[in-house]
Amino acid sequence: MKQEVYIEKTYGREKKSNTEFKGVIKGVVVTALALSVFLGGMTPKAYASSFMDKFSQEPNTIEAIYMTEDSIITNLTKTIGLLEELKEKDMLTDQDLINLAVSLGQLNTLAKDTEHTDEVLKLLDRAENLVKGKYGAGVSLVLDAVNEARGHFNLDSDSVDVKDYKSGLVIYQFSDVGSNDWFYSNVTELVKLGAINGYEDGTFKPNNNISYAEYLKILGCSLGAESKAYTKQEGDEWYSPYIAACYENGIVGSYEDIDFNAPITRADAARFTEKALNHLKNETCKDTTNISGKITDYNSFKGTPDEYYILQQYAKGILVGDDNGAFRPASNLTRAEASTIILRAVKPEIRQVISSVTKPNETVDNSIVIQDGAFAGRMNTKLATQYDLQALETARFYKENGKMYVSIDLPQLPEGFKWQWSVASYDKEGQYIFSTYTSDTEGKTGKQIVEVYSEYVDEGRTVKDIKVTTLSVSVINENRKSMIMHKLSTDAKNQILSQSKVSSSDAEWVSFDTSKIFNW
Repeated sequence: MKQEVYIEKTYGREKKSNTEFKGVIKGVVVTALALSVFLGGMTPKAYASSFMDKFSQEPNTIEAIYMTEDSIITNLTKTIGLLEELKEKDMLTDQDLINLAVSLGQLNTLAKDTEHTDEVLKLLDRAENLVKGKYGAGVSLVLDAVNEARGHFNLDSDSVDVKDYKSGLVIYQFSDVGSNDWFYSNVTELVKLGAINGYEDGTFKPNNNISYAEYLKILGCSLGAESKAYTKQEGDEWYSPYIAACYENGIVGSYEDIDFNAPITRADAARFTEKALNHLKNETCKDTTNISGKITDYNSFKGTPDEYYILQQYAKGILVGDDNGAFRPASNLTRAEASTIILRAVKPEIRQVISSVTKPNETVDNSIVIQDGAFAGRMNTKLATQYDLQALETARFYKENGKMYVSIDLPQLPEGFKWQWSVASYDKEGQYIFSTYTSDTEGKTGKQIVEVYSEYVDEGRTVKDIKVTTLSVSVINENRKSMIMHKLSTDAKNQILSQSKVSSSDAEWVSFDTSKIFNW
């Protein structure tokens, strides 16, 4: 079978003006960049050059190139091989995947009973593996193309369902990032922007410290920093092109001596983020006259070169203090915290309203209720934490008669307060296997037992696929507001996650004896 691909030359007002090459494939116009992949990996420049002489003499010429079944398979094999190499070097872009989707579309022009069916199947499997762990519009297009090709050849499809991505959710989930986590929406938003990804084992490691290199790469990519001068040299680090872009765009000064593999500090993150917004987004300075009074450890950086940047970031509601009003300039950032900060830089509409960035007034009545301020009516943090830990001490994860259960004994709470708790399980790719409903758990006290079953048997996910199970508890008031939440997770032995419900910067794993809790 032959497939016609038309290439045409269009001129501007003068013959020597820029040239645009377009390909028409089955009536669909594609760019020269996409077409170059279809033609076996040629660059647009090389492709244009190969036809330039002929077009210069015959401006109205239309060149038809005939692709046989063999050449379509051969070119696609070469293209996927090249992209696999790029992925291995962490150089694969979303545009590369869009180009691949165009190439995969040509498989639908082949006869369904082609002798190349086995080769097609292997190519489709390689294309699916290529996009694992990658994010962006290109991923969706590749998976669409793979599914269409499988349908064309009547092949069984194991493709990832792309409907979630098209509805605004991410395709790929992390096994250690759940929808109840305070950083969930921030991480997934950056994933959709193509600015951040996880690790080969399917985790995101939200509580790990983030390095200077990682932070600058994500910050630069999110705000559009590009390098015009960088040329890859032997021995370059993975982050070299991203750091080059930061130097060229004024985010990092040429005078700065930085260990890019070291954990970044909050003060340095504030400086880089503020400079990035100045140089890339032309954001103006904020009035910081009254900001220092909101920061309890202001004297720790007062008079230093970092003071200006910290006050600006605080005033803009991007990198702010903790619940105690402290900025902690020398502390390191976690990957989850960095995701929140960078997303606030990208999307001004989600930044913290500075009027609410105040130390909560925990003046208490009988050591129970916060009386004044933004958090009035909630149980004070110290007492809420005591209740949470008392409940979680009774938690048990166990198996019985081949089934999996989680139990917890919830003590009575003072009048006006009730429990909010949940159990959730995920597979290795972070997909839900099970999650309790709020209506079935909220407000209950005493011994509670939950059978962990699969809600997605029809989709092929069973209890056997469970890799991570969590139990979360918090004390809420009549308005369903709380100060603190604690979480047990089967992938964090002898630790418990303590996270504020009013701040995104103070979540931390703390020691907690789980030796009697995890018995499955």
